[in-house]
Amino acid sequence: MQALRFSNHPIGIGISLAVFALGIGLPLMWDLPGHWRLIGALQNSGHAVLFFAMAWCLAWRNIHAYAVLIGLCVLGVGIEGVQYFIGKDCDIHDVLLDNLGAVSGVLAFKAYARRTLNLAIVPLGLMAVAFYIPCFIALCYLQQWRNFPTLVTFDEVGRNYLIDHHEGSEYALTTLPGEFTQQAAPANRTQVLKLRCPAQNWPGVALIDLAPNWLGFNFLQMDVWLADKTPIQLGLALRGLHNQSDHHDVSQHFPLQPGYNRVRWPLKDIAGAATDANLLTSIDKIIIFCMPEHTRMGDSELYLGAIKLLD
Repeated sequence: MQALRFSNHPIGIGISLAVFALGIGLPLMWDLPGHWRLIGALQNSGHAVLFFAMAWCLAWRNIHAYAVLIGLCVLGVGIEGVQYFIGKDCDIHDVLLDNLGAVSGVLAFKAYARRTLNLAIVPLGLMAVAFYIPCFIALCYLQQWRNFPTLVTFDEVGRNYLIDHHEGSEYALTTLPGEFTQQAAPANRTQVLKLRCPAQNWPGVALIDLAPNWLGFNFLQMDVWLADKTPIQLGLALRGLHNQSDHHDVSQHFPLQPGYNRVRWPLKDIAGAATDANLLTSIDKIIIFCMPEHTRMGDSELYLGAIKLLD
């Protein structure tokens, strides 16, 4: 009874939260090994698992549900605040995942205590929501593996989570405009990547977490449709898994004419220009960008089709 009274006292609540935070919560402030987007997404979703466990344990100690939820909400905000001051990302989405896990933990414990399966459906559903992004990314990896040597198709479920902005561009997954569909190969008649490049900087996108080993192939190929009436220069750059600098390993630019263009980059040229002799066995990302040119006064609009390796 003494332990029960202590667990309901504000000091007991504070000690319990501190123990959980120090023992389990603080490791979330450091990166897990690996550089893949799936690892990062799983780490973020892990916030919900952590706070689920803490909420369950606190509810098991007979602490009132409102006290548990308020305390864990304050803890989640505090963790993000500490990360801000030590130079790590401070993300409101992590706080939302924390609260989702806390609510799920309280509800799951109530379902357990009352021995009712119906109440357990809600926390299970909430926890499933916490993991929908890692599930989509994992599904995209599976599709990439099945499609290889096609590196990227923009029909892949979860593909939008494996695209990064580059220098202020705008992008969206969409269908190819009607005026271009007659010029498209069958594989490119569904979803493509629409890229809008402002005239300044080097705007584009980075396609990440690709199949890393390109040995045995001769060309990197992609289809591009330029909606502008003025030719532009398209830049392609590659970055290896072991590149720790701020620079690309190798880059090349290609002239684009209005309408349909087939861009083909010989891999022997890549191997000859790269500073890393093993680059073709350790590709991390492709950066696609519009070159800055004095003739390009406004935004350029491009549509990118499947990117593949050819023998």
